[in-house]
Amino acid sequence: MSLVEPKNLIHTQNLIENAQYKKALQIINSLIEKNELTLQEKVSWYLLKSKCLNRLGQFEEALEIAEELYKESQGFENPLQTLDILIEMAESLVFLGKLEKSTKIISNADILLKQIKNIPPKDTTTREGSLSYIKSGFYFQIGNVKKFMEYGEQSIKLQEQLGNKYELARSLLVNEHKAYFTGDWDKALEALKKSLELEGKSISFNVGRILRGFAIVYFQKGEIDYSLKYVKRSLKIFRIVNSKLGIADSLNHLGTMHRFKDEIDKAIEYYKQSLKLFEDLGNKMYIVQINSCLFELAIDMNEPKKAQLYLQRLKEYKDNNTYFGGLYSLSKALLLRLNPRAINRGKAEEIFKELVEKDDITHETKEIALVNLCDLLLIELRSIDQPELLEEFQFYITKLLDFSQKYNSYSLQANSFFLQAKLALIKLDLKEARKLLIQAQKLAEKHGLKRLAMKISNEHDEILKQLTVWENLKKTEASLKERLKLSRLNEQMEIMIRKRVIEELDLPDEEPVLLLIVSEGGTPIFSQTFVEDLSYEDHLFGGFFTAINSFIEDKFSEGLDRAIFGDHTLLMDSVSPFFMCYIFKGQSYSAQQKIRHFINGIRNNQIIWKVFNKFHQLNQEIQLKDIPSLENLIKEIFIEKSIEVNGLM
Repeated sequence: MSLVEPKNLIHTQNLIENAQYKKALQIINSLIEKNELTLQEKVSWYLLKSKCLNRLGQFEEALEIAEELYKESQGFENPLQTLDILIEMAESLVFLGKLEKSTKIISNADILLKQIKNIPPKDTTTREGSLSYIKSGFYFQIGNVKKFMEYGEQSIKLQEQLGNKYELARSLLVNEHKAYFTGDWDKALEALKKSLELEGKSISFNVGRILRGFAIVYFQKGEIDYSLKYVKRSLKIFRIVNSKLGIADSLNHLGTMHRFKDEIDKAIEYYKQSLKLFEDLGNKMYIVQINSCLFELAIDMNEPKKAQLYLQRLKEYKDNNTYFGGLYSLSKALLLRLNPRAINRGKAEEIFKELVEKDDITHETKEIALVNLCDLLLIELRSIDQPELLEEFQFYITKLLDFSQKYNSYSLQANSFFLQAKLALIKLDLKEARKLLIQAQKLAEKHGLKRLAMKISNEHDEILKQLTVWENLKKTEASLKERLKLSRLNEQMEIMIRKRVIEELDLPDEEPVLLLIVSEGGTPIFSQTFVEDLSYEDHLFGGFFTAINSFIEDKFSEGLDRAIFGDHTLLMDSVSPFFMCYIFKGQSYSAQQKIRHFINGIRNNQIIWKVFNKFHQLNQEIQLKDIPSLENLIKEIFIEKSIEVNGLM
């Protein structure tokens, strides 16, 4: 470079490598404004500008510069520079959703990379890492899951090899997108934390994406307040870096979150703001997606005229690809089922069934079709007492469960078990219903779906309270309508149809009564009562010990975890070679968390665990004086309640 000091170029490149994009842009713009650059210098500096703009999420301007540079670079014998221009073009195009055009650019970049000879291996790896990152984003958008994951992992591996923490921070975001297919939101959360740590104090488009990623993960876990907090922070970052795409994306997510909170006016306003920006960007995928959301809101609000307007907009795009076509068909069916006439609901049912059998639509579209199909069958069940309809309903509930397992959609999977439990109730198979509720709750807890887990546990408690009623229905051979009404299956379907957040239940802590630990052979090892009346205590111990032995033999061995005796609930868990039995008054959810914490406490304390096993071998009962630290553990968990037992994030 003849008119510009090489050290300026090196300094600017270092700023970019350290995510100081705004500072780099200031230097670049000041040099460009002087208009003293040779053509070759101009290409070099404008290329750096395009890269900075891409990192700030200003993809329109970055693309405009890169496309002009590509034309000018054709006269130079500098294939590596041309490759870098193609990479910036490809990144802009993929983020802007211009996928058809990006296909050719990515292909040209691949060919050129293979043709370039005699360059240092690190330079080759750097370009391969960038292209892998871009390809991963491309394949994610077109729904090729295998290639999306393949290139995403390759991108992470190459950036780790290169040791560029800011590029690695970008590549790690593949884990957030993978979670849509694997359901591993915990892994996504860890990757986001690492990515944010790598970014440090930098301000960039990627930091906005990381914060938005936190919002998505918490949203998937049902923690809407956390989700809102992070999406608002992401919006702030995107506004700082002036990224129209980022702002539009955050506004879109804000719309979705307010929709789930049933704050419809706010949801519509955010969706419309987002739609306007995406229309300016020409991003067809988001234009269709947001119109689809606005359509669904019109359906929820029972406004067919508005819904028809959005359906017409979707129709304009339906022939572009199978994703758009699937959304249009789904929306058409949803509008048909809004009409009370049986003929229209019949047509809607036909479309839903067609969508369920299709392989070339997104899993979100298929999920909505399945849920609506189940709901239509439930409506028929409630009006026509026909056993064959119940079997068809069972068929599609099973299909919904299979679908949720295939795509690792844990929220849907837990809800599907919940539906199956309700169905087992209707069939008067009470034991199976309770087993399915336990399975649903465990799944929800395992994947951090706290509100859903609480709801399922509370439903289990309610069924226990109504066992006598259900047993009487069984004896009297009650009609299907009566059983459907008592099961409240329609309430669960409505939650799934409307896709609303489950309200956090205000469940008061249980009142502890008795903690009893027995051996697998039924011998008492330890007991602790929480009542002051000693005569009542003796009565409790004798009566409940008999009940516990019966429960171990008849219920716990069959996979059940709780039973009700009058005003008391017996909850049981195990840690070989012991059964942990907890008697209390009130709801079971917090009681379950406490007994699990207690199990972890004694297992992880070598002194306590050693004494427990010693007394078990001697067939003797433990007293608190034998293990002083045990009293503190019990006091902390069951009396003072000073531990966080409900903190499933």
